Amino acid sequence: MTHGIYAAGGAMALLELRQEVTANNLANASTTGFRRDLVAAREAAPGESPLRRGSLALGILDTRAVLETGSIRQTGNPADLAISGDGFFVIQADEGSFLTRAGGFQRSATGEMVNEAGERLQGESGPIRLEKDAFQVARDGSVIVDGNVVGTIRLVSPPAGASLRKAGNGRFEQPPGGAGSRPQNGEILQGYLEGSNVNAIREMISLVEAFRSYEANAKSIQTEDQILGQAVNQVGRVG
Repeated sequence: MTHGIYAAGGAMALLELRQEVTANNLANASTTGFRRDLVAAREAAPGESPLRRGSLALGILDTRAVLETGSIRQTGNPADLAISGDGFFVIQADEGSFLTRAGGFQRSATGEMVNEAGERLQGESGPIRLEKDAFQVARDGSVIVDGNVVGTIRLVSPPAGASLRKAGNGRFEQPPGGAGSRPQNGEILQGYLEGSNVNAIREMISLVEAFRSYEANAKSIQTEDQILGQAVNQVGRVG
């Protein structure tokens, strides 16, 4: 009988995690370049312990980012860049380089193209630098100032099957072995931004389903507990 309690308790812990992930997706439905997450099970790595909630071992679970493209909207700001097709921008932060689809950039005081956090947009030969505010970006990533190409924005496509881990602020860690090669079907759109790939209606439905399943399992535990209590009392009377 206690097996039923543990099974329902484990399901509730999983549903709680699912609700947390779904709520975070909804909170970022308007975040530029955000990728929604799913709860996914996987095989344990050597020496890896399963996720626990209290005394329950839930197995090896990850939040896996869904990399499908978000909606692209025109902003008219020449420093806003969106990727049409495959690929990621490469940005350089103090703690290393990262991948991102969030293309909201600006020209810094030193002439570098940076995001809101001051992380530098990388080109094929280092950071993209602009001597003037007026510039154009071609679809192949060429950055043009006064008719001259001053750099080419670096786009990369992770190796097939590579798993990308989120690093916060719309960034992804580079996969082991490097970021990958330039995508064949990735183009840059100047004056556009790519939004989140979160479908708010779908996430709300998922949240409601998880909540109802959580309630059902909670009631199941109450029922199992009542039956167990009655069984103990009856055994006591027989004795």
